[in-house]
Amino acid sequence: MVSQPNAHHAKANITISESLRNRLRIEKAKRGLTYDELLRLEFDFEELDEPEAT
Repeated sequence: MVSQPNAHHAKANITISESLRNRLRIEKAKRGLTYDELLRLEFDFEELDEPEAT
């Protein structure tokens, strides 16, 4: 798997997702969000974090 060209890219995406989850945990604690609201926020953040989406 190490020799696959997309292996590093996939790992980078996982790192971004973990970073987003950590940010969302902080936002949830600060705002007292429900789980459904948190899922909606996570979707919004992922849309913003994807430069290819535009």
